[in-house]
Amino acid sequence: MPKPKFNMTIDEIVSTIKRSDRPTLFVEGSDDERIFSDFNNKFVKKKINIQQCYGRTQLLEVFKRKNEVNINKNVVFFADRDMWVFDDNIPQDYASIFFTEGYSIENDLYRYSKASIIETLLTPQEMVKFNLIMGKVAKWFAHEANNYKEDKEFISDLHINTVLCERTDNFNDEFLRKRNFVEQSEELVLSIIQDDYSKLRGKFIIDGLVRIFHRRPTGNPKYNDVQLFNIFICLNENEEIRIYFKNVFDALLNTPHPPKRADSTEVLIDNGYLESAAASDIAG
Repeated sequence: MPKPKFNMTIDEIVSTIKRSDRPTLFVEGSDDERIFSDFNNKFVKKKINIQQCYGRTQLLEVFKRKNEVNINKNVVFFADRDMWVFDDNIPQDYASIFFTEGYSIENDLYRYSKASIIETLLTPQEMVKFNLIMGKVAKWFAHEANNYKEDKEFISDLHINTVLCERTDNFNDEFLRKRNFVEQSEELVLSIIQDDYSKLRGKFIIDGLVRIFHRRPTGNPKYNDVQLFNIFICLNENEEIRIYFKNVFDALLNTPHPPKRADSTEVLIDNGYLESAAASDIAG
């Protein structure tokens, strides 16, 4: 019998973290918690709290009470942009929160893993099929994005199987009918597709990858979402993804950034925990 799903309230989250003296990273949900835990266990290896807030709404409410939980420790908040990715700016009240570059952390993981991981896991034919699936989802999602921009009711929190038939990848016509689907401009659709689907809800990207993997014949490697997250973190040789996470952990652990070199606009991995972790990986 499955265990009942238990979500902590805002008061319970605040009360729990107040009792701890460890640096605390607040994230939205279980996937974020797992992703940052994987990175910490692999590279940082520090005793910290990673506290999920059971959704962005609750995370933003906990953030408003940050003065109650940061008395004896550093606290950092990390959140998805979600539909704010279609806005020009993050609301000023939340300027000190770390937000994803794309729609969600899944988007950023995909972007920084595409060349180094995904294109090695998928065959060229599978990559073509994946992009066709994402193109269809983006075509529908443009309708929801337009609703958001016009302050109308929109939805995004659903599984890809609701939008596309699992067997044929065709649109679910009944779903589109219920959503009063209207095809949007090519410009809006392309804005969602460009930059590796940065404005498409990231869970659709992961759903699409899992769909492709699970269609493989018996005996071929197949991956679920948890396995993909772990591969993206632990086997990724892309330096940018390490910098991405390093910025969050530096703020959490109060690690100062080294000065930028005169001949560089970016600070790469310094002599801190990431370089040590990388060296130990090579030695191992």
